[in-house]
Parts: sequence; structure tokens; C-alpha cells
Amino acid sequence: MNVTITQKIEDIKNGIVPNGYKKTNLGIIPNNWDVNNFKEVFKIISNNTLSRANLNYIGGTFLNIHYGDILIKYDEYLDCINANGIPFINDNVKIKEEVLLQEGDIVFADTAEDYTVGKAVEIISTQDKKIVSGLHTIPCRPLKKFASKWLGYFCNSDAYHKQIKLLATGIKVTSISKASILQTFILIPSLAEQQKIAEILETQDKLIKLQERLIEEYKKLKKYFLSKMFPKKGCNYPEIRFPEFTAPWEQRKFGELYRKVSRKNDLTYGESDIISVANMYYKEDSYITDDSYLLTYNVFHLGDIAFEGNKSKDFAHGRFVENTIGNGIVSHVFDVFEPIM
Repeated sequence: MNVTITQKIEDIKNGIVPNGYKKTNLGIIPNNWDVNNFKEVFKIISNNTLSRANLNYIGGTFLNIHYGDILIKYDEYLDCINANGIPFINDNVKIKEEVLLQEGDIVFADTAEDYTVGKAVEIISTQDKKIVSGLHTIPCRPLKKFASKWLGYFCNSDAYHKQIKLLATGIKVTSISKASILQTFILIPSLAEQQKIAEILETQDKLIKLQERLIEEYKKLKKYFLSKMFPKKGCNYPEIRFPEFTAPWEQRKFGELYRKVSRKNDLTYGESDIISVANMYYKEDSYITDDSYLLTYNVFHLGDIAFEGNKSKDFAHGRFVENTIGNGIVSHVFDVFEPIM
């Protein structure tokens, strides 16, 4: 990155409007970018309210975009031809043909248990597939021409999602209404610039996917070492060991080393002190609408262990995670243990 660009970024961060830029309600943007109200850009279309009980993964006439899949499975755009795992609607459920999604439509998840509310996916490569928008979604049809994938990337960007967070309601479950989403604004560069931005972001996505595959291979290798470098039940010697270590391992009960504690947050710790147990870092994107909710959080000191009860393919019975980053707080769903010794 050259000095000119770096300086321009610093100026914008400090509220200085560089040459060729203008100040808008969405911040400082290039002069040739437009800011449009949501209803100038989109028309909200119909969705269904079918639960998972009405869906299957075997076959059917219609495919269904479920809000849970938008939140967890789908990226910024959904290639409907090559994507696996889009559920079918059971054939005994009647669906109107006029609510079919088209190429370029955007579907928002209007409900989530956290800050991900409002996550969106752009529909591409529909071809002859019959696809509809499902439970807890807000499907929208562009009224203008956009470069493919631009809206998918923009509607998931900080520039847009910050608007959603300000309008979302709820504490444990957050929602965004159709009326609220109409109050948001869309940034619109030229078609050529939209395409360039979408292309570079798509390239980054491909690189990320390659890295994720590599990480999965390392996870398999780690799992193998975990199975071989720790003694099996009833044995005091691991199968794989460094040659300089020959003494038998000692077994101790967990209760001899740790004790369960219940330390509720008294607001000494704030939103910036919330720790992700799964990834062990301080969350930068926590969504707390009421400070009193922070009183429900458990204090989590450096060296403590939290029990994460969520089951996964890697941890069938949950797992213990040590706090290696510093003092903070975790959700009340986690049990916290402190070392005795």
C-alpha cells in the first residue's frame, strides 16, 4: 500500500474529507458513489413461514432458503447450481409460483441469537431451479442493475451491517423488521467499480477456502496426535512419546486440581471484556442492548477453565477450555472452574 493511500485512509479515520471524496450520512465516500434509501433500491417480496419439519434433503419441486442456513452455512452469495445442502420443500406443501426467487435477489435473515441478525445472501445461478425464501427471512428484489455479487458483499459489510445493528430489537433473540430495514441506506458505486470490488473479494474468498482446507488437514493430524500422545484408559504410557521421557504418567481426579466457582459480573467488566470460549479471544462484535444483561455473565480469570457443553463432530461430549488471554467474562451458559493448586 503506497503512502498516498495510507494517508487517505488515516484522513478518513480522523474525519478529514480527502480530495475527490464527500461526507454523507454513511461516512466519507468517493464523490462518484451514490447513497440511496433502501426502498429506492429494493422491493420486498413474499416469503413463507415453513419450519424444518416441512423440509427435506432428498428431493422435491421447490428449494427453500431457511434463515438458519443464511446465518451458518451460506456466504455472501449462494450459487444455486453448485451449492449442496439447500433443503427441498416437502411435495405435499403448496407453494405459489409468483414468489420464486430470481438471479440477483437478496435474502436477509431477520432473526438471530446474536449480532449476526440481518446477515444476507445474494442468489445467483438460479437457472431453472424453483427457489423460495423461507422462515424468518426478508427477500428483496433489486429495482436497479447491479454487478453480480456486489449486493451480497455490501449487505454483509460493516458499512451496512452497523445500520442493521442500530435498528435490531431484542436481548436474547434479536430481530430486524421489514419496516426497520426500509430505513437503511445502500452505497452505490458505478457498475464497473462494483464488479472490480466483487472480483477482488471473491478472490479472497477462494484463498480463504484453500486455507480452510489446509487447516482441516492439520486438525486431522492434531486429532491423530491427541489419540496417540496421551495414554489410553487403564494405561500410564502413551503410544507416541519423546525418547527422553520414560517415566509413567500420573493420574489425578479433576476435582483434586480444579473447583467450580460462581462469580457473577458486577459490571466491573464491560462489553469489550466478553471472551469467546470457542476461539479464546475478546469479542469485538458482541451485541448487548442493555448493560444489565452483563450482570448474568460469569467472571473468567486467566488460568480458569470453562466447560463448553456444545457438542460437535470433534467434541462429542463438549470440552474444557483454558483461559490463556486474561481476565474477562463469559456467558452464563458456561461453567467456570478455577485451579486449586
